[in-house]
Amino acid sequence: MGGEPDEQGVSLTVGMETPSFALPPVEETPEPSGPTGDGDGATTVSTTLAAPPTLLPPPPPPPPVPVSPSLPEGQAGDELPERGADRRQRRRRRRRRVGIGAVVVIVVVAGLVVVQLRRPLPSTGVHTTLASSLVVPGQAPTLPWPSTGYGAVSIPSLGYKAQSGPEVPVPVASLTKMMVALIILQDHPLTAGVDGPSITITAQDVAEDSSDVSTDQSTVPVNVGEVLTERQLLEGLLIRSANNMAFTLAQWDAGSLPAFVAKMNAGASRLGMTQTHYVDVSGYNPGSVSTPADSLKVAAQGLADPTFAAIVAMPTVTLPVVGQVNNIVTQVGTNGIVGVKSGFTTAAGPCLVLATNRTVGGRTVQAIAAVTNQPATATNTFGAAGLVDEGLMQAALSAVADQPVAVAGHAVGTVGASWGGSRHDVPVETAQAASVLAVPGQALTITVTDRPVATGTDAGTVVGHVAYTLGPQRQVASLRPTERVPAPSLWWRLTRT
Repeated sequence: MGGEPDEQGVSLTVGMETPSFALPPVEETPEPSGPTGDGDGATTVSTTLAAPPTLLPPPPPPPPVPVSPSLPEGQAGDELPERGADRRQRRRRRRRRVGIGAVVVIVVVAGLVVVQLRRPLPSTGVHTTLASSLVVPGQAPTLPWPSTGYGAVSIPSLGYKAQSGPEVPVPVASLTKMMVALIILQDHPLTAGVDGPSITITAQDVAEDSSDVSTDQSTVPVNVGEVLTERQLLEGLLIRSANNMAFTLAQWDAGSLPAFVAKMNAGASRLGMTQTHYVDVSGYNPGSVSTPADSLKVAAQGLADPTFAAIVAMPTVTLPVVGQVNNIVTQVGTNGIVGVKSGFTTAAGPCLVLATNRTVGGRTVQAIAAVTNQPATATNTFGAAGLVDEGLMQAALSAVADQPVAVAGHAVGTVGASWGGSRHDVPVETAQAASVLAVPGQALTITVTDRPVATGTDAGTVVGHVAYTLGPQRQVASLRPTERVPAPSLWWRLTRT
């Protein structure tokens, strides 16, 4: 099939289903005249296609062909937009997981560091080279013991005591009255300048006085209705050794003699007087027994009471009925003697307790001596006993010395702790000097008390104390390190197991 030419050009029609388009008009250009041609005289027409005035838009691209997800990586499908978005999302998830893991690791490590740093540091302690006791050097004193009976001497403030040998309880006569006075002052204390309650003498008191006189006991005369103070009764008891005043005081305090005697035995037990037992309040009964060593215990306890000590130190005393009387202990007021009590019966013989004071190293020291069953003469019942007592006190006091026990700056041990398999110590020294009064041969007790000491503690810091104890004496010196106490390193603290 064909088209009919028109005046402007040729119309071509293609019989296909592909898009059709129209060719532009063909311009005819006349051929020049002349002998040109194909030789048969025919005329040749030359045609030229004219440029199109407007181009048609290109056809739309074909839709993308889906890429199978099973295509191997590296083929063209990897570059598809969907595949790239998945990979970016996976990368983001991977980075997020890595970040969370890093945070967890940091938190765990930080927690472990905190735990390690908060663990207790190695415990420190003071270790000294000091012994638990120290025997005072020097020669122990030679004491002039009595040739008969028993004797003992003590210096209570030093804890010093000595006795002639194994003792057997014997009658001690009026030494018993020291316990009577001690119980009364414990139940009814008196202060300086105070005379205490007033006590009216009864007919029973007078009858007791008369009975005592009839048996040749020591008494102070009294009258019915007479009023005596507690202090006056104690003065008659201790200075004149009045048996009847022991009776009056016991009745006033306990209501009966048996009740008061029970108090006396309880008092002896508290003082550790294991070889003492009382059956009466005066000591006239030979069943009231003791020893010199036990008598020193009650005498020391009495002398610790200012009222007791003041009374026994009086050479004389004035009482209402009898007037002024002398202390039966005639040694009081001579040779520094400040008391304390004598006793005599046929069963007991002369018994005597004396006390004296001396200043040693700027401190007052008191010695007490006691003897029982000493010989007597017709002119001086307690003469021999007094000589023995004074000799014992003189010998003991002459041996007392100011004994140095600590020197400032003296190394006595170390302080530190263990870590890393070894000890880390620095020296410890005493910060002050210390001394005690002592008799050669005495044993001091040494006690070290340390404080909690942190590693890194500076030199010179007090880390403890050392106490030297001898009887009631207690001298203390501080302990200090001479260098800074070592501390473990940070690396050790972090890596220890």
